[in-house]
Amino acid sequence: MKKYWILSLGIALIITSCQNNNNVEPNEKNNYEKTSETTDDSQEYRALTLPTPMQMATLFKSYEFKYDPSLYTPIHEKIYTSKYQRAMAAGFYSTDLGYAIANNSGNNAAKYYKYLLDVYQQLGFSRSSDFVLQQKNQETKSDSIKSKFLELYNEMHKEILDYEQEEVGFYLLSGCFLESMCLYIHHYKNQNNPSRAKIFNTALSQQVVFLDNLLEINDHINKTEEESKQLTNILIQIAEKMEAFPVVWTDEKLYIETMPTTEYLQSIDDIITNYKSSIVEK
Repeated sequence: MKKYWILSLGIALIITSCQNNNNVEPNEKNNYEKTSETTDDSQEYRALTLPTPMQMATLFKSYEFKYDPSLYTPIHEKIYTSKYQRAMAAGFYSTDLGYAIANNSGNNAAKYYKYLLDVYQQLGFSRSSDFVLQQKNQETKSDSIKSKFLELYNEMHKEILDYEQEEVGFYLLSGCFLESMCLYIHHYKNQNNPSRAKIFNTALSQQVVFLDNLLEINDHINKTEEESKQLTNILIQIAEKMEAFPVVWTDEKLYIETMPTTEYLQSIDDIITNYKSSIVEK
């Protein structure tokens, strides 16, 4: 049976042939929910709720991670040569834009919004010109940019659905994960308050679940881009490194019993940073 998933705003649905499997994982309430439902035609619908760039940035903001403007992926004016590169870059810069907006950095938000719009246009988004910021709004008003970005992202995901571009959606969400993982690691390295250990534990646990969901989608989606093998390898490398620190599920929360060292997390950051450079730099 053909396997496929449908991207929605923050949600991916995997449809597979139904296996008699009652091992449904517990729900996690912070945008990482997993559910399954069997239909009369013996298909199983797997719903994996994945965070949008704005949700991820807002979550980090709620944890009171100290804003660091040096963490953005640098903008390199570039014509991307493949759908894969364009979608991955869209994921990186969507997360950076969310980070700027969540931290009320209007100038950075305007800069990254403008560049992201160009990346979306390269990706084939037909309505890019409808979302250009008016000059009066693009100086420091991150709230107006947030509204515009949410509308843009919503229209982008609708276009992905309309044209059955699930592969593009997967690359975009993978880019969001990798960039948010880098943001998390840098914040974790720079924190020195033991009382905040639980917060960082929860945040890393959610990142690991995000990764697990991406890997599940990766196993089912039909990828046409040869370069995507590199992404698969990167996701598997990170997952293998995190196997020593499994996430524990309870009714109330999820957590990691023993946190990795900052040096260990830095090795993951190095993997991601090198990978990002191969895509966004000229």
